[in-house]
Amino acid sequence: MLRKATLKKLEQMSDQAFEEKCNLIISQLLQSAQWKEPNVIAITVSTKREIHTASIIEQAWKEQKVIVIPRTDFRTKKWTFIR
Repeated sequence: MLRKATLKKLEQMSDQAFEEKCNLIISQLLQSAQWKEPNVIAITVSTKREIHTASIIEQAWKEQKVIVIPRTDFRTKKWTFIR
């Protein structure tokens, strides 16, 4: 139910408001200790109205961080992380 409510809010948000919120979240992330400390970052590739992870991935590469992306096996419901 929470997911549906969140998706509905995202759909109703203006493009400008969505971009502003994405930029704020990304800025806060890149300034956080959770970003600065690790050398390996696990992240999903964004689709539709999700925070733009492409810019996060690009920043990680600039900082020489290793990016891993989860690949889901829907039969076993397990993730395998790939570089």
